[in-house]
Amino acid sequence: MIFHLTSKKPVLLIGNGVRSAGASHLVYDFIEKTKIPALTTMNAVDLVQDKYRIGFIGTYGNRVANMILNECDFVISVGARLGLRQIGHKKELFAPNAKLVRVDIDQYELGRQIKDDEEVYPLDAKDFMERLLEEDIPSFDIWNKKCFEAKELLEGYDDLEGNLCIKKRFTDEKLAEINEMIIKNNKHDDDNTPPDSNGDNSDNHDDAGNDNDGTLIIDASCAPQNIAFPQDVNLLNEARENLEEIIISICYVYNLKRPRMYRKNARKDYLSLAKSKKRSAKKDSQSTEETAAVHTP
Repeated sequence: MIFHLTSKKPVLLIGNGVRSAGASHLVYDFIEKTKIPALTTMNAVDLVQDKYRIGFIGTYGNRVANMILNECDFVISVGARLGLRQIGHKKELFAPNAKLVRVDIDQYELGRQIKDDEEVYPLDAKDFMERLLEEDIPSFDIWNKKCFEAKELLEGYDDLEGNLCIKKRFTDEKLAEINEMIIKNNKHDDDNTPPDSNGDNSDNHDDAGNDNDGTLIIDASCAPQNIAFPQDVNLLNEARENLEEIIISICYVYNLKRPRMYRKNARKDYLSLAKSKKRSAKKDSQSTEETAAVHTP
């Protein structure tokens, strides 16, 4: 049996691997069945929403989510790599009172041991959740209510500047209008669909009588997962290349002699830094300066 029946304060921790495995619906089934609180990592923040949402853990996480993680006695981590951003520099402080079960299809990730007595399952998240749902697990209503009481008590403490800006500029009514507008504008365009024998489009039959009852949550912290952060060396290299192009364009337009910019050397320094697995602070700083520099006489 996977679940520890001696647990009094269990937590389900969801990572982006659940999305990749197509197991999002199983998470809601599990919460409904057991009433076990579900927390997420930052990349999986949208996988637990509406009445089930508590928050996400980690350095940039919600205060209440981190407090619950600190209080719980059993963590089932599914599809979460549990990297430095989630567990911090001191592994022993991650869920200090809890037994840990880790589920990840990537055995390399499971090779990074977090707790000495952790249990690991190198399984697909969907397969694991299906097995977990088959187990006879009691309901944790009281623990669930305490978690949501804590969330309500701490409501507003985690509001960042971006979130506050949205709240100040948009009322609930205005957000509802935006929600409806987005849904309306993203409906399938039936203009190019050939009509059936009755002159109606087939999609119209499917949509007839189906009113929208979904919820769109707008949050300033939402962003594409492939964004680059300021410390990303790729940004510096891209800025250097753009600056070189600007210099070349100016020289061409004004018929100036193009300066020597040592582009090959800069590219070599960039690749050396980008491919290095271990970086010291001194080397990182020196290589970053070299990568960003455009050398001209």
